[in-house]
Amino acid sequence: LLAEDYDVPEELMFIDTERNRLDVAPWVLEEIADELPYKCYEVEEYPTADRLEVERAPLN
Repeated sequence: LLAEDYDVPEELMFIDTERNRLDVAPWVLEEIADELPYKCYEVEEYPTADRLEVERAPLN
């Protein structure tokens, strides 16, 4: 959907099966979040093995 409808390059997206979410480059998501039918968040995580989430800001 994103790659086709919004011309998002696949190298700027990652399917995170462990957390059941799609990671998208933040500068891309900020541009298209209002047009998407899904809840979108900008998430900050610590760069550790468990990737502890420290902040979640809604974008739409």
